[in-house]
Amino acid sequence: MAEPGVVRTPVRAVLIETGGRYYFYEPGLAVIGSGDALEEAYERFVRSRQEYMAEAEKAGLRPHQTQTGQDVGRLGMAQELALFFAKTCIAILVIGGIGAMAVLPLGTISVRDLGNKMALVAKDLQELKPEEKEGMRQSLGVISREVSPLGEAWRQPAQHK
Repeated sequence: MAEPGVVRTPVRAVLIETGGRYYFYEPGLAVIGSGDALEEAYERFVRSRQEYMAEAEKAGLRPHQTQTGQDVGRLGMAQELALFFAKTCIAILVIGGIGAMAVLPLGTISVRDLGNKMALVAKDLQELKPEEKEGMRQSLGVISREVSPLGEAWRQPAQHK
């Protein structure tokens, strides 16, 4: 039976053996324990982890929810492409609108004009050959994977002490 006030969290430790010494390390929490024997290293790791978790709880932090994380479901390829396409359209609209305002006198471009241009772009995309569409999907997938860390950093900026 669990002790009152003790939070059980999944352990995602990595076992490392270097120079005849064993190390258990949990990257999500940056907790490590070492020993000459496997059992000793694990016992020290568990003790260090429990002390860390107890201190975090006293401070009002919940590292077991944010650091170790839950397995997040991934979107399917079609959903990922649709989401990326929607975000790209929004970015094009914003950048195009800002660029148009910088070049053209105010009042000469309307939201309807931007909507018409986006409709033309969508029509052109629908008329692509299947192999061109596949090439576009692959390129968008690469761009999406490369840009996603920037989005994550924007949504969840690093906490500085």
